[in-house]
Amino acid sequence: MQFFLRVLRLAVPLLLMLALPFSAAWAQTRAPVAVIELNGVIDSISSRYVVRAIDAAERNGRELVIIEMDTPGGLDTAMREMIRRILSSEVPVVVFVGPDGARAASAGLFIAMAGHVAVMAPRTNIGAAHPVSLAGDQSGQSEVLESKVTNDAAAYVRGLAESRGRNADWAESAVRESVSISAAEALELGVIDLIASDVDELLSLLDGREVSLPSGATTLRTQGLSYDRIGMNPVDSFLHILVDPNIAFLLFSLGGLALAVEIFSPGLILPGVAGAISLILAFTAFGSLPVNWAGVGLIVLALALFALEAFVPSNGVLGGGGAVALVLGGLFLFQAPDVAGPASPEVRVSRILLAVVAVLAAVVVIILARTGIVARRASPAMRQIPLPDALGETQSALKPQGTVLVDSEEWTAESKSGRVPKGRLVRVLGSRGLTLVVEAVAADGSVRRTAKRPADDREDRKGS
Repeated sequence: MQFFLRVLRLAVPLLLMLALPFSAAWAQTRAPVAVIELNGVIDSISSRYVVRAIDAAERNGRELVIIEMDTPGGLDTAMREMIRRILSSEVPVVVFVGPDGARAASAGLFIAMAGHVAVMAPRTNIGAAHPVSLAGDQSGQSEVLESKVTNDAAAYVRGLAESRGRNADWAESAVRESVSISAAEALELGVIDLIASDVDELLSLLDGREVSLPSGATTLRTQGLSYDRIGMNPVDSFLHILVDPNIAFLLFSLGGLALAVEIFSPGLILPGVAGAISLILAFTAFGSLPVNWAGVGLIVLALALFALEAFVPSNGVLGGGGAVALVLGGLFLFQAPDVAGPASPEVRVSRILLAVVAVLAAVVVIILARTGIVARRASPAMRQIPLPDALGETQSALKPQGTVLVDSEEWTAESKSGRVPKGRLVRVLGSRGLTLVVEAVAADGSVRRTAKRPADDREDRKGS
């Protein structure tokens, strides 16, 4: 018996020494942690980004996903889509409110409660998740609807907090009373699980922690693990910028103004192309935002009034009405006709931006209107008659009268060379009032005498 004990005493250290290289190699081959950066207003683009990242983490065998979050809130539908994917994930998902100075407000609270582990950086805050009434209607019907949505949101966040063993009472109060607390208070109240200053510290604190997945409980082994930051692809990054309410409003209003400039001054081309592209991008953004089409209608009305101001002398009444309609359209553009979920009040157009765009539109309309008025009032006699020997081209056949183009201007002309077909070179001899007297010119610059046709001879004889 003593012999076997001596053998075991010698074999165990030897086996451990032999296993060290293999364990080190195993640690090096473990997939790095995926870090997702969820910044700004939560919308359908950011939701799609998070869902795709979790899907990829499951496919690639990653052991952990960290959502590094700094958000004022966002759309209820996008938030719920993220939460459904987190709850069904077979890869543990840690929601980290960071870096320092970040916040998890409104919809961000719900996402934090859904995470398998909720963590905050030291100087961050969480809460203020009362559902936002985007309608602004204080009628009894609206109050009843808002009460229903508030109760629904409160029950939802309570269920998420209870399923993760967190302070459900406080989470519900964050919805009903819009309370917000710091990271230290959140940890003390049991709203979150840990406080970490950065991702490196977070990975060391998570090591050995047990979490519950749909397939069962698992223990996190994060000590020494590296991590990769998984950003949005270029297309999603571009769309995420477009979905900003201020950008969408700018694209729509300025795109409409650019098309108006093209209508007033046909042939410029650039305003028309830029306006069409801007409007297409604006409608792309509208597809991912809670658009109130009454706001869109008001902006379209504003553009129509601006266009009429340039053609109809109204002493500024139409232009002023257009400016008012533009401001109202911007105010109502992202205000849905009902009560939204735990959305952010930032899903709206900046008041400063509204004022700037309204002033800019008014200036453009005034300039275009003055240009149109001057053009309408200009006397035909003010046109500069081409000098003798100026060359032009017939725009219609001269029989002997027709139209010619001289110095990029169209003139009524009479031929001294008989009938001149369309597209021929002519020389100005003089003028009678606003009618130019011209003659046909050959390619070598000599005067071309056009032979009379029998029909022309008959017409001449009839005239005589």
